[in-house]
Amino acid sequence: FTRTHPHAALFHTKGFVGGDLHLLQLAQQNKQLPFPYDVAALEAQTSAAFVDVMTRCVHMDPAKRPSANDVVARLEALEILQNQASDTV
Repeated sequence: FTRTHPHAALFHTKGFVGGDLHLLQLAQQNKQLPFPYDVAALEAQTSAAFVDVMTRCVHMDPAKRPSANDVVARLEALEILQNQASDTV
């Protein structure tokens, strides 16, 4: 949606190897990884509701992540899936 790579700001700051090592260290320490996109840019391209779905999907606690069916239902309610399907036709 933003046409940027995940963690673009992190890799810009630390370089690709440094960024990878930073993410690896966070994962090894069981710490929350940073949200992979600029929230303001993502909301400008989509909506706050879509960003909410994305942030729930990467929640640190797996029990708090939505099921695949819930994600599909929420994206359909936001008409994201329909818009993406029509963009590819």
